[in-house]
Amino acid sequence: MMKQIALAALCVGSFAFTSTSQAAVMYDVINATSKNCNGGPHGLWTNKHKFSKGTCGQYFNIQKGTFTFYNDHSDESMWTANLSMQAKNPIGDLAEVNMDFHSFSHKEAYKRGGGGRDNTANDLNTAPTPGNGDIDFFTGIGPDSYIKVTKINGKEKMFDALSLFGSKNGKPLVFQFGDGASDKRDNKKLPLQFGGAAWLLPFVGAKGHQHWDLNLHFVNPTVFSVPAPSSLGFLGLGALALAYWRRRQTQA
Repeated sequence: MMKQIALAALCVGSFAFTSTSQAAVMYDVINATSKNCNGGPHGLWTNKHKFSKGTCGQYFNIQKGTFTFYNDHSDESMWTANLSMQAKNPIGDLAEVNMDFHSFSHKEAYKRGGGGRDNTANDLNTAPTPGNGDIDFFTGIGPDSYIKVTKINGKEKMFDALSLFGSKNGKPLVFQFGDGASDKRDNKKLPLQFGGAAWLLPFVGAKGHQHWDLNLHFVNPTVFSVPAPSSLGFLGLGALALAYWRRRQTQA
């Protein structure tokens, strides 16, 4: 009897896993601009640190990265995202970036390139997708988010108390993403691209003269499924029941 119960739980869990899983979208991350102070591309920049001695040490060229948007909750404010990437400056210092964003919002203060701010960003009351013209926002950044720079001499510099920087009319600036969210491009005549942007303060108490910029384009979207929590619960229950039955059989 126990075996039948275990198998039934596993079957129910498997069905739930396949039928109630929900979607997320993962994009490859590339530089929003191909020109920095020495002509190389960059998508990560800081106005304060040059790290190892040399020219253009504050410009970081993205080597690889992903932006994953989890629109897997019926309450849109619970949607989240993760940015994970590596970038290198012309000197050879390596920046490792890992950021979690939360508190999704359709209407916030949009920041144009060069620091200008307005509220004219399109809102379609839906999730941004390439080509739909929408820009949306995350107003929070997770406490475990960080930028870690490893210098060419092996020494590390950690920025691990990041906060979103700036405000307009009492509203904080945010991580924004969608069509034209990063309006950085080498030729202003080129169309705006799908991507993301933010200003980040590197530690608690930091001032605006010491910040990081993200200017990113998101390409090659891949839709995948994440299991709903109830599905995992059914699978776990079935696995435990089956393990218990096998143990009873061994003892017998």
